[in-house]
Amino acid sequence: MKKTYFILTLLLVIFLFGCGETTNSTGEFVDITLFDTNNLLFQTITQVKTGESIELPYYNEEDHVFVGWTDGVEIYYPNYLVTGKLTLTPVLELASEVFEYTSLSSGELILKGYIGEAKYLKIPNHIDGHLIRTIGNEAFMNKNFIEVEIPNSITKIHSKAFFNCPQLKKIAFYGEFSGELKMTISKDLFMEIVDENSDMCEITDSTSDKSWKYSEGCPIKEVISISGPVVVMGEEFYSYNVIFDLKYYSSYRFNVDIAYGAFYQLNSLETVEFSERYSLYSSLIFQETPNLKNILFHEDNPYFITVDDVIYSADMTRLISYSKHLRTKTWTVPDSVINIDAYAFYDNKYLQVLLIGENTIDISEYSLVEMTALKEIIVDENNPLLTAIDGVLYYKLGNTLSLLKYPIDRRGSYYVLPDNVTRIFEEAFAGNKNLKDVILPEGLERIGSGAFSGSKNIKVLTIPSSVTVIGYRAFYQSRINTLILKRDKYVHGSITITHSGYELTGFSIFVPDDSYYDYLINSYWNYASINWFRLSDLQ
Repeated sequence: MKKTYFILTLLLVIFLFGCGETTNSTGEFVDITLFDTNNLLFQTITQVKTGESIELPYYNEEDHVFVGWTDGVEIYYPNYLVTGKLTLTPVLELASEVFEYTSLSSGELILKGYIGEAKYLKIPNHIDGHLIRTIGNEAFMNKNFIEVEIPNSITKIHSKAFFNCPQLKKIAFYGEFSGELKMTISKDLFMEIVDENSDMCEITDSTSDKSWKYSEGCPIKEVISISGPVVVMGEEFYSYNVIFDLKYYSSYRFNVDIAYGAFYQLNSLETVEFSERYSLYSSLIFQETPNLKNILFHEDNPYFITVDDVIYSADMTRLISYSKHLRTKTWTVPDSVINIDAYAFYDNKYLQVLLIGENTIDISEYSLVEMTALKEIIVDENNPLLTAIDGVLYYKLGNTLSLLKYPIDRRGSYYVLPDNVTRIFEEAFAGNKNLKDVILPEGLERIGSGAFSGSKNIKVLTIPSSVTVIGYRAFYQSRINTLILKRDKYVHGSITITHSGYELTGFSIFVPDDSYYDYLINSYWNYASINWFRLSDLQ
């Protein structure tokens, strides 16, 4: 019996001792001490509980890239799981050694590459005193960034600048705007700017009564010259040739020019934050970014607003981008929208029915491309310029129609265009899934670029004699391989011309017998390897 009690007591002691050890190892409060590169105290994070995660601060040093904090073994940033008392120091890279760049004639820099180790990269706005203006093509290709901050000094980001960065989750813009802009402005605008900034616009250097410089903080950095008066109806008008300081002249649309596909194949990208002055946006900036859900604009941005994952102009009159992630099957364009931008619905794979009200009157021919689930478009009967016929979208112009968009997934394998259609817009039938036969009306005059590109099942297309022009890549990557051209040089005054290019290689093309050689030798056709036939061969 005594032996049993001894064993039970021993087990209880072991249990209590074990609990005490666990509590101490996960509940102890410790300090995390951070030193700078001069071994001076930078910050102390006090009374942090072990077992918890803390956010470490950013460390900034001119002409350097901050990688993270180290204990001499590991590098931590931005979060650290506290296991005990710790002392950390910053890990820095010299910017001039880790960035590859070239200089412009102005002395400003183009970034060409990065060979450092930062996963949370804050791109500096200067290297050795030289302003960074441009991020070059494929400059940050295949990097393991998790987050990237881009300075507002950047004015150009080239295609594929950020290509295939598999871990990149967030991109943001930061900092001051930099640079100068030479402009000629009216006397009234000049006086308005100076009056509004009278506390900052003090003349510091005057070379004459027609040229002078202003103090730091004034939107006008320098007056170069003043033009002589122009007399209009007895009144004299002057103009001022000035240099604006873009750090302070916020009325100018200081805009980073981001090329299509600048952010390309970023499978982890979720969030992009634009600055307050960013004024030019297109969905094609981002390509192959399947998880991009948050496109945000600074609260002071006067140009854009995001509402329910749809980007509009600030006054809600332009629909700029409908998120590819919205899974709504039916959606109505808000009544305030007058214009729908090019590629506004680019790559949305869920929307099936689009409803357009009476106020939306301007839709880019490329607005509805790559909408692979779209089955029907409905337009309010009071709309003065747009109409939908059996779910197909048209522009109205007097008694004629122009086909703007045939929904990619509209049901039916056969479609006859109305007799009064005179134009097929760019990309109108692009990517169509179900059509096998399309009947084009006599009276049709123009087939736009990419009109039938990527169509899946149309193989033969008859082009009426009224068609004078076929646009660039009209049949690109489609299954169309036979064209029957009815336009006769001698009957209709000219032949049909095309800008479709090399894609016609291998096509069989039938043309009027008496215009056979005219097509054969025409400069718009004769560079392609075409199988030419006379219309009589169709018999």
